[in-house]
Amino acid sequence: MKKQKEITYVKLLVTQQQYKAENKPIDETKDEDLQDLAIAPVEIDEDPIVEDKPAEDDQIESKPDEEDKQPVEEEVEPVVDDREEENHEQYVESEQDDNEEQLQLYDPNETREIEVNSKNKATSLKKIILESIGLFKKAGIVLYKLLKENNPEKGPIQSWVQFSEQDYDAQVKSFAGTPIAFKVYMDITVAIDGRGQSYKCQLRVDPKEQLESTLKQKTHFWKTFMSRGGHKCIVVIQHKNEEDAIVAPDFFKQSF
Repeated sequence: MKKQKEITYVKLLVTQQQYKAENKPIDETKDEDLQDLAIAPVEIDEDPIVEDKPAEDDQIESKPDEEDKQPVEEEVEPVVDDREEENHEQYVESEQDDNEEQLQLYDPNETREIEVNSKNKATSLKKIILESIGLFKKAGIVLYKLLKENNPEKGPIQSWVQFSEQDYDAQVKSFAGTPIAFKVYMDITVAIDGRGQSYKCQLRVDPKEQLESTLKQKTHFWKTFMSRGGHKCIVVIQHKNEEDAIVAPDFFKQSF
């Protein structure tokens, strides 16, 4: 009888880090396995105001009265206010939304343990991690490994280095004992419906980033059409294979 091959597993500690939002070229090839997400602010059609015009029969041609004289302007003495000047607090709009420094989305000390077949290729970690956080086929992922170097002047230095193609092709067992980090991202298209290419952009964002804050920083047209208290558009989420969903202003502070 043939002996059954024993499967050995490797336990890895992985940490999630924030993927900083960035602009991508419009014509960049997307991952076909990922669902497409589009945010389309649609301009609100305002009904034009139609002024009631009097009927032609009711119109009376008025001629200037030559005898009418221009009113004589009377001199008015200026009123002097003897009251002391009142000090009012000047209203300053909150800059919290425009602050580029966002709160840390993930705890750097929080790790999760995953168990993987030691002979699997490291690329299999992508699917395993995305499935564990419920974003498989909904988001992309990038892996990093922690390298430790001894610098003669500064001493031990640690740095996160992105996985190379060779790393992804290597067996998982080669990363035993090496801390691994991952960043999750979503590719989204933001466009003003009915406008040209200048009102369209491709973004890569972390799913936990705030919608409004990110679009303010990464698009040139969000502030123009969606200024506070003067929304000129409604926001529609267009998701692949799903019905369009309208996003109410109350949800602009939510994550993607």
